[in-house]
Amino acid sequence: TRERLAALQQESEGNASVVMSNTIQAIILGYYKAIIEKEKLNEFTRQLELSRDKYEYIKLKKEIGSSVSTDVLLEEGNYLTDSTNFLNQQLVESNAVRDLNVLMGVEDVQNSYDFTEDLNEYKVESYDIELLLQKLNKENVDLRKQYLSQSILKHDLSLRKAERLPSLTLNSGFNDNRQRLDLSNATFFTGDGFS
Repeated sequence: TRERLAALQQESEGNASVVMSNTIQAIILGYYKAIIEKEKLNEFTRQLELSRDKYEYIKLKKEIGSSVSTDVLLEEGNYLTDSTNFLNQQLVESNAVRDLNVLMGVEDVQNSYDFTEDLNEYKVESYDIELLLQKLNKENVDLRKQYLSQSILKHDLSLRKAERLPSLTLNSGFNDNRQRLDLSNATFFTGDGFS
């Protein structure tokens, strides 16, 4: 039972490590999600500028007489669609930054950042699979927690098996009863009568 309680304590401490590890992972993922959404917003901005330029160009062609109104309406629809996409992406990007602020515990969730990391400068690294497996077994808090949980279950199983084994119970007891009676005024039966 003592070993089981020690394992439970280790598991509780391991839970704190898991929470910290998951929080760090969520912050890193939130950071890169915000960068990706910002990159997408930049692309939508360029697309909107191109769409607006094309729409203005088609309007100018119609004024000159080399284009028809259906072309203008088509480009106007494209421009409005791109404007809607741009506004939606602005919302997605601000939500990603807000989520990052929430993960980091920033009180002003509308706080914005100038992300300096460029996703195009990603450097592919080569990894040694054996070294990665060693690190996985040594440093992975989720895996350690699973091992501790298995250890606790083994202790529980041992305790349950021990309850089924025969047990020897020894009891002992001692009673000491002493009574004193005053028989000086007592009458006794003597075969002839009471005396």
